[in-house]
Amino acid sequence: MIALRFLGPAGTQALAQGLALASQLVMIRALEAPAFGSIGLALVAVNTVCFLGELGYGSYFLREAARNENWIDPWRHALGLRLIVLIPSSCAAFLALHWSAPEPSAAAIVLATAAPGILGSAMSPAPLLFGQGRRGAACAGILARAGLQAILIVSAAWVQPERMALWAGVAFSSGVLLQVLSGRVCGLSWDVMRPIFAFRPPEATALRLWTLSLVGTLNDRVLPFVLGAAHPDILAPALILVQVLQAMAGVGSQVDRVLVPTLSTPQAEIRGPDGGELLRRAIVLVSAFGLVFAAGLATLAWALLPGTQLSVAILVGEWAAVLLGGFAFALAYSKGAERPVAAFMVRVLPLSILLQVAAADAVPLEALLLLRLLVAAAVGWIAIDRARAACMVRP
Repeated sequence: MIALRFLGPAGTQALAQGLALASQLVMIRALEAPAFGSIGLALVAVNTVCFLGELGYGSYFLREAARNENWIDPWRHALGLRLIVLIPSSCAAFLALHWSAPEPSAAAIVLATAAPGILGSAMSPAPLLFGQGRRGAACAGILARAGLQAILIVSAAWVQPERMALWAGVAFSSGVLLQVLSGRVCGLSWDVMRPIFAFRPPEATALRLWTLSLVGTLNDRVLPFVLGAAHPDILAPALILVQVLQAMAGVGSQVDRVLVPTLSTPQAEIRGPDGGELLRRAIVLVSAFGLVFAAGLATLAWALLPGTQLSVAILVGEWAAVLLGGFAFALAYSKGAERPVAAFMVRVLPLSILLQVAAADAVPLEALLLLRLLVAAAVGWIAIDRARAACMVRP
């Protein structure tokens, strides 16, 4: 547990994403490109459904568990609502896979066997454990999930590659349910797994966060589906590249799990000149990390996808903008200054999604990627501006 506290949320997420990427590289060696493309696309859809099913409560309970002792009833009401929302979201994922997957039947098998994990994701104890400051316990659950999933996928790739679609879904469900049980092992009450289905309007803050999650995640994850429908020849290697980018963005977002609970407490007022200097240093650090990683990833991507140098460069630029903007948004949110960013995202991102889907076959891939880059840069700029304003205001 001491080692996990040393790793922290970002290090733990990096290790978990490394295990996931390694298992997918084993899978792609065991399967033909169309089969891997369908299974990989289905796993993207499954993770997207789980993320959307959070309804914003993941971030909401990071803050509430840190500062409010009476979080259990709101959590149970949120759990009931999330379970209800996950069902139609899964149906929407099925339709999206039928449109975009090279082998829709394989994708449907993944989605069906991942169903227990999709529902179980609503009970993930990570937000509560991180919010309560029990980072070692939360990180242990994340690694247990990633480790079990990787073991099952690698074993299936060696033993039964012809049934990889089935095992990919089983691995996902097994990992999620293990993480859910880890919350009980770490001392959380059984009540965190008992939903309340009585109608109760979502918390306004959580609903706003969910709306942002909805448009942000759909804009983020629509790219693999566009590639599957319009550019199936590059889907398999592109899925690996997109997963690496999204994994690294996910690693960066784990800073939220420390930043939000810490800065949301009354004792954590860091404003004025000190707050502005903290923000500047953090932006420089995140930017330097992004540039170093982007250079290495671009080199790797150009080897995997020859002839797509411009597309890869634009995609890496978008990733860097998302990483920086996500950090700034978390800082603004912890200070209650996120509304202008949210308003911009809700207005602009749905238009971006519609344009990408409608123009998938009509314009070059570079044009779609440039649209994504411009939108990500605009969101990042506004988020940085609001975070700077929140930090520079004197208490």
